[in-house]
Amino acid sequence: MDNSNMKQITKLLTLSATLLLASCSSASLIDVTSTPTPSSQEISTSAATSAEQHVDYSTLKKTFGAFSITKEDANADYTYDEETHTYILKVTSAAKAEFTLRGYFDGKLSIENPNGIEEGQYKGVALNLDNACLVNHDYNVAGSIIDYTLTSKNVQIKSKKGTNNKIIGNATVAPIYSNNNIEFSGSGYLDIHSYGKDAHAVKCDGDISIYGSHTLNVTYADHDAFHGKHLYFSNEGVSPYTGTVDVKQAVSQAFDFETNKGKGSIDVEGGNIIVNNCESVFKTDATLKIFGGATVTATGLSKEAVVKGDNSSGITYTCEGSFTVDGAPYTYAE
Repeated sequence: MDNSNMKQITKLLTLSATLLLASCSSASLIDVTSTPTPSSQEISTSAATSAEQHVDYSTLKKTFGAFSITKEDANADYTYDEETHTYILKVTSAAKAEFTLRGYFDGKLSIENPNGIEEGQYKGVALNLDNACLVNHDYNVAGSIIDYTLTSKNVQIKSKKGTNNKIIGNATVAPIYSNNNIEFSGSGYLDIHSYGKDAHAVKCDGDISIYGSHTLNVTYADHDAFHGKHLYFSNEGVSPYTGTVDVKQAVSQAFDFETNKGKGSIDVEGGNIIVNNCESVFKTDATLKIFGGATVTATGLSKEAVVKGDNSSGITYTCEGSFTVDGAPYTYAE
């Protein structure tokens, strides 16, 4: 075979190889771009399954170590019920009872008022989280932290500076539940991970206040991330929140605050609020105000960012801060 024929064959082989590679490349691109995007329901179902299956309790136990409770004042007391895996935290006099929690505990913390301290005298309970991990994965209970004291005071959950804290579990209502009010404060980090069916991450029958400079993270909730009557991002309107609340996924609302009389309210007085993969950011039946200096950023919502509650006759909405949805400024309309 002469050199001219050899060169012609070589060119034909090179061209064939080039066309074959181009065809393979095009097929790959088509396969990638034609992959269907999962629906929000599929994402929620998948997240709920993985939320439970991917919690490595043995590693958490090794990481956080043995559990301990320290009574920080004389009017704080506790007992432990081994059969029900419950620490009963008691308020014994007319002053706030303060406890410090450290390490890994699988069970329930129940707050009680055994001496029947009256409404006007009862000051509530403060829980200092100092690298604490509270879980309840084997027990059919209302929550990891529950408060049944039936007064208008609160349970204060404080993340100590420089600490990493977690509350995780299969609660039937919410990992953190109170008949009364709940306060979150401090300057540390707290992650709440709720995979109980139709359970909130945080629920109370009163008000929720978030203040201080801590980071409050909700990894997943099978209902609302935060649920109550009124929400304040401040300490009774005195000190605006300066930290970050990050709701990574909730099947319903990130913040749902309503009352039976249609007077629920949300005051975002400070902080950096991040919401992803929820139905809506805010649900209320009366007022929603975002003050100057507060930042609300939302992505991946399946419904309107702000929705009216069941008893609402209309929402009074004011935004003096920043509220964006998928990168664009949000405007509320009835």
